[in-house]
Amino acid sequence: MLPPVMDNLYKKLKAKRGSRDGPSFVAEQRKKSTSLSSLISEDFYVRQKSNSVMITPKGWCDDILIQNQEHRHSESHQKKKIPNFLDYDRVLRDEKKEFDFRLSNIPEPSGKLDDYIICKKLGSGQFGKVYLVQDFMDRKHHALKMISKDVILRNNLKKDVEAERDYLYATNSPFIVSLIHHFEDAKAVFFVEEYLSNGDIYEQLKQNGPFNEELTKFYSSQVVLALEYLHNVNLIYRDLKPENVMLTSDGYIKLVDLGFVKRVTTKTSTMVGTPAYMAPELILHKSYDKNIDWWALGILVYEMLAGIQNTPFADADRMVMYEKITSKEVTFSNKFPHTVVRDLIKRLLKVNPSVRLGSGSNGSKDVKNHPWWSSLKWNDIYRRNVAPPSKSNSMYAKANTNRGHKHSKLNGLGVTPSRPVDLNRLKLEKMIKMELNF
Repeated sequence: MLPPVMDNLYKKLKAKRGSRDGPSFVAEQRKKSTSLSSLISEDFYVRQKSNSVMITPKGWCDDILIQNQEHRHSESHQKKKIPNFLDYDRVLRDEKKEFDFRLSNIPEPSGKLDDYIICKKLGSGQFGKVYLVQDFMDRKHHALKMISKDVILRNNLKKDVEAERDYLYATNSPFIVSLIHHFEDAKAVFFVEEYLSNGDIYEQLKQNGPFNEELTKFYSSQVVLALEYLHNVNLIYRDLKPENVMLTSDGYIKLVDLGFVKRVTTKTSTMVGTPAYMAPELILHKSYDKNIDWWALGILVYEMLAGIQNTPFADADRMVMYEKITSKEVTFSNKFPHTVVRDLIKRLLKVNPSVRLGSGSNGSKDVKNHPWWSSLKWNDIYRRNVAPPSKSNSMYAKANTNRGHKHSKLNGLGVTPSRPVDLNRLKLEKMIKMELNF
């Protein structure tokens, strides 16, 4: 005897499927269960477990449940407790020790695909797909990244995928997405990550227009702390852009997608990133270091204040844009704020990386000490004790109607759906990058 809710779903199923009885339906669903797409249906979710088929009400993936779970996750699943008083230099030293320890103690794979209900597809990149999933036992929501083993072998990505997994696990920052666990089967590798339900900065800019300085300062200060963490453990992020800055339920941000992250003690020369955010030395195929992230921060601050696609060197012709990036100084329209933020952006967007803000011996401290951030208390931002600006709260209603990080098939190449693409040049860049095995 099925519970009433299951019985109603079962009757609805039979009405939609005709006169088929239960056993024949179960047999057919077992045949379909080898395909990931068969796990998703219009009114219910069907999954195979042992010798039975579980029918799960669609309400398990309701937005309210997701919001409540994310709030509980932020409160009760913090990896570390932050003291009221911070000796920040000591914090950085301890974080580096912790990172090195975790990096040398990556846990074995745990779990399997049958442990999750697939709620919906969030997006796809060049090499992988991301799904919103719900743990079958505790009903918690996660983002499940799936990378086909055929794709990994065909593109020689084994080391890159392993590095992304290791860095996701080893990092432990309030401003970087967390890896819950990982597993694999005969066909794919899976990363189970925390799910951030309020969308990304790109969607916010697209829906609401440019941010004011208060909100830009709030978000960008957390990006600074995230980059500071990565640089402190010798990681270069290499893919900072609005699409990779996600919003949490409490109005803070986290960086996601560590696929381009690389551990470098000196310099590297691999060509990766999003064209509009690439530093001059990267475009010119010169060796580079963590300073390319500070350049990208300058572009990000500019775009948040100017509006989506209004990066300082934007041009429909990719080659013209590259020429501007490598030879022109940043300029501002009359509508751009006439405040000290202009000086910050100019100093971050120095073509010569040796004089770029953040390149000196003090590193991130020079960035944090810039006058634009003088009103901030960095320790409070780090402890997440600062109330988000009111405008960010009003954005969530719109974000929740478009929940999920949207990707295009070109996203793995650093191109987003709404940004102009020259397909011929894109194919050429793809061939170059595949040869470099980034």
